[in-house]
Amino acid sequence: NGTLSTAVKDDVATVRGMTPDLGKFRIRIVPAQSNQHPDVPKDLRNIGGIRTSGSKISGVSLAVPKTDVWKAKDAFQDVLLESARTRARAMAERTQGSAQLPGSLLFGLDNAGLRKKGKNLFFSQMIVQGEFSFDVIYECADKTSRIDSEAIDAIASNRRKEFDSRFEASFNLREKGFSDAHIEMARNALSSLIGGIGYFHGSGLVSSKPKPEYEAEEAEEAEEAELSEPYSLFATTPSRPFFPRGFLWDEGFHQLVLRQWDSDLSLEIIRSWFSTMDKNGWMAREQILGDEARSKVPREFQVQYPNFANPPTILFAVEAMAEQLLAQGISMKPVDVLQAGGALEEGTCDEQCLLKSKLDSLVPFTSKLLGFFRSSQAGDNSMDSSPSKNGYRWRGRTENHTLTS
Repeated sequence: NGTLSTAVKDDVATVRGMTPDLGKFRIRIVPAQSNQHPDVPKDLRNIGGIRTSGSKISGVSLAVPKTDVWKAKDAFQDVLLESARTRARAMAERTQGSAQLPGSLLFGLDNAGLRKKGKNLFFSQMIVQGEFSFDVIYECADKTSRIDSEAIDAIASNRRKEFDSRFEASFNLREKGFSDAHIEMARNALSSLIGGIGYFHGSGLVSSKPKPEYEAEEAEEAEEAELSEPYSLFATTPSRPFFPRGFLWDEGFHQLVLRQWDSDLSLEIIRSWFSTMDKNGWMAREQILGDEARSKVPREFQVQYPNFANPPTILFAVEAMAEQLLAQGISMKPVDVLQAGGALEEGTCDEQCLLKSKLDSLVPFTSKLLGFFRSSQAGDNSMDSSPSKNGYRWRGRTENHTLTS
């Protein structure tokens, strides 16, 4: 829901748009002046209908159904290949088939469709030889000052210094005696973790019954999985290129780190996970939401089963936050200073008190989660004359494979 317009002028690609959430915005893609385009053979210059001038940047705009936007790579490849065929024919006619056709010309873009209305995908292209760089600059319409490439180095340098200072204040690695190399590695790990945070929305495949080959002998036959109602998840991801979705077990370990950097952000992610909980306290161990997410997962691993439970590692982060408050002498007496929607009543609570109140609000979810484990993963204590009522036996495993852990 919004508008999008694109243009390439003076070696700068510009995207202007407006959405209800973002308002008006502008994105500029600015190649460095030092970028070098590959040389174009003389006999292939000035061919009608083909840009061979060696522009630093070009682009193309497409219109695709909203449901297919996630297939942007496929749409772009189709356009690129069709353009390459047209270019190959034109160049072959010019050279009578005697010249080698360079890829820099075959797969170049001609700025097609940029100024036409109704487009919802924009691709920019830089064909370069040797080292290159470019800036992507996002600006809101309400910004009074314009950011230019010349200022980015200084801005980035200041942001790095701020990040490094906050990193040391959060984790105290230098104070603990870690080397510069170890600290740099830790900074990169945290940056990757934060960069992997995403918002996901869609339906997941869920079976209403256990999966028989992983369940006890008395398990009923699993019925065909159905798509759930669409829902949203705000989560970290184990790997942006290979596992770009939420994993319940991984999330607990991620939040042990993230909560030290930003406890509010960590709690927002934890609460988002708890919002996916069903009436029995079950949460899907892998959140494969929507067609795009399912396209990256083999069919046999797409369905989530209600008898499969991941280790409740997410409680580690909740426990760590509670222990932090105890160490600071904060009373564990329940407090309620949150208005409907989670807003803080003005003047009622300091930062630690607010954290305590937010943790208190998670208790109904943690209690339901514990109930789920006691009912679905209960141990078989029939051989023990005095069994512990809180014993567990892991479901979702065979002799050679434990899918859920």
